[in-house]
Amino acid sequence: MVVLTGPDGRTTRLSTDGKKVKDDNTKVERKTKWDEMTQTFAVDPESRQLRVTVQVEGNGRAQARSFTHVYDLDKK
Repeated sequence: MVVLTGPDGRTTRLSTDGKKVKDDNTKVERKTKWDEMTQTFAVDPESRQLRVTVQVEGNGRAQARSFTHVYDLDKK
């Protein structure tokens, strides 16, 4: 079970195994589909940066996507 909490304090429960989850407050039933995701970590010693790349597999409707986050070394 994954529980997401928004800034207003409302929560959304999602099942990780594809089973339906019914929201007790709204009585809404939802079924979650998870796509495959790969996260890669790489350190560049020259620039002293950490690069985190997330690749999400595509499906019939959506194409694959890739996101990269770059972190600089704190120079304290």
